[in-house]
Amino acid sequence: MKITFVYRGYQSLGIEYLSAVLKKAGHRTNLVFDPALFDDNYISIKFLNKLFDYGKKVINKVIASKPDLILFSVVSDEYTWACNTAKKIKELVDIPIIFGGIHVTSVPEIVIKNDFVDYIIIGEGEYALLDLVNSLENGKLDYTIKNVWFKKNGRVIKNSLRPLISNLDDLPIPDKELYKNEKLIYCKNGRYYIMTSRGCPYKCSFCNNSFLKDLYANKGVYLRRRSVDNVIQELKYAKKVYKIKYLVIWDEIFVYDKKWLRKFSKRYKEEINIPFFCWVHPLNIDEEVVNLLKEANCREVEMGIQTIYEKTREDILNRYHSNAQVKRAIHLLKKANIFLSVDSIFGLPKQTKEEGMDLARFYNQNRVDRANVYWLRWHPKTEIVKIAQDIGILSEDEIKKLEKGEDNRGACIGGGSFKSEFVEAERLILLTHLLPKKVINFLIEKRLCRFKFLNKMSSHSVVMTNILLMILDKCFWFSQRKSYPKVKPWFKYYLFYTIHKFLDKRSWRL
Repeated sequence: MKITFVYRGYQSLGIEYLSAVLKKAGHRTNLVFDPALFDDNYISIKFLNKLFDYGKKVINKVIASKPDLILFSVVSDEYTWACNTAKKIKELVDIPIIFGGIHVTSVPEIVIKNDFVDYIIIGEGEYALLDLVNSLENGKLDYTIKNVWFKKNGRVIKNSLRPLISNLDDLPIPDKELYKNEKLIYCKNGRYYIMTSRGCPYKCSFCNNSFLKDLYANKGVYLRRRSVDNVIQELKYAKKVYKIKYLVIWDEIFVYDKKWLRKFSKRYKEEINIPFFCWVHPLNIDEEVVNLLKEANCREVEMGIQTIYEKTREDILNRYHSNAQVKRAIHLLKKANIFLSVDSIFGLPKQTKEEGMDLARFYNQNRVDRANVYWLRWHPKTEIVKIAQDIGILSEDEIKKLEKGEDNRGACIGGGSFKSEFVEAERLILLTHLLPKKVINFLIEKRLCRFKFLNKMSSHSVVMTNILLMILDKCFWFSQRKSYPKVKPWFKYYLFYTIHKFLDKRSWRL
C-alpha cells in the first residue's frame, strides 16, 4: 500500500520510524510537508502567515500523491491545523485518514469523534500501524489490533495498548529519505537527528511523560535505550551517505546512564567524532559526565532550570534538584567551554512577578550562553493540568478547550499562560548574556524595563526581541564568546520557503 504522511514545520523522527517499518514490510511512503511560515512554535504573525500559507498546496499535493492511506502525526500545538487540513482533504477525496501522535494518545475519545478521521493509533505506533496497513491490504479488516481504535456501524471499537517495544535495536533506522524533497530539513543539509533512547528518567508535571508513564504502567520498561553498537552503526551509515556535519541527539535526557555514556563517548570519538547537541539535567551533571561529553565532541547542551524557587520546582513541577546543583552544573559546563542553553518557564501556577525578577538576578550572576524563556503550555492530561484545576487556575471548560486544541499557541509565543507582568523579567533574562553584570543590575534596580508599552506588546514581539538579540550576539563586537549555533539554519529555512512561495506563481492561484 501507499501511505502519505502529512506533517508541518519540523523534522519528525516519529514518522521517520513509522515510514522505515512500513518500507521494510514492502509498503510505499511519502511526505507532504507544510513549512508553517510565521505560524510555528517560535513566531506567529497572522497576516504574514496568510500571505505565505502553503495550506491549499499541501492539500493538492496529498491528493496528487494518490495514496491508499493518509496519516497525520499530531502534537497538541498542531491539532487544529491537522483537523482543518484533514477535513478539507476528506471533502475532496474518500481516502481513509489515520490520526496518531501524543495529542491523539492523550484525548483519543475527542479525536475519534471527528467525521474525517477513520482510525486513530494511540501510544507507540510502529507495529500497530504496520498491522493496520497489512490488514487493510489483505482486504479483511482486523478490528482487534491493539493500539488502534476503529469505527464500525456507528460505534467505536477501543482496543487496549500493546506492551512497549522492549528492544529498540529491533527497529530499523529512521527513514530520512522521507524528507528528501525538503532540502533544508533533509539530513543532507549537514544536520542529522537521532534518538538513542525512549522515555525519560523523570516525571516533570508539565511534560507529556507525566501522562505517558501512568498510561504505560505494567506495559513494560518505560525508559529504554538502544545499544551503543546500534547507535554507532546508524551514525556510520549516516556519515557515509549524508556527509553530516552536526548531530542533534533528540533524547529527553541524554546523560542519565553514566555507564552507557562511558562506552558511547569512547566509540563516538574514535568512529564518528562529529560535533553534537544534546539535552541534559542538573541532577546528571558532574565532572565525569562533562568530561565525557567534551571528549566526545559535544558542542552544545540544553538544560532545564524552569525556576529558581525550589518549592515551586518540587510542589508544582516535580523537579527535585537544588539551586546549588544548578549552579554547579552551569559552572562545570561553562568551564568545559560547552555552549550552554538553559530553559525557564513563566506562567506557572502561583508564580509571582518577583519570582521572575529573582530569576533574572540569578542568570545575571550565573551567566550562560543562551537563556530561553518559555510560557507554560498546558498539555492535555499532564499532571500540571490537574494541579492547576485543583487550585482553581483552570476551569473544567478551559480544560475541555485545550483538549480540543482550541488554545494551541506554542510555548515561545505565550503558551496558554502569557502574562504581561512577566515581560520585564523576560527581557532582562534575554539581555543577561549580552550586557555586563553591572548594567543588568542597574536595569533591575532602576526598573528600566518596566515601561507599560513593553508590557502591552503582544507575545510574538517577545520572540522578535529574542531574534534581534541573537543577530546582535552573532554580528557585533561584544560577542567575543560564542554565537548562536541555531540562528543560521533558522534564517535559511524562512528565506528559502518565503522565496519559494513568492516565486511559485502557481501557488498564488491555488
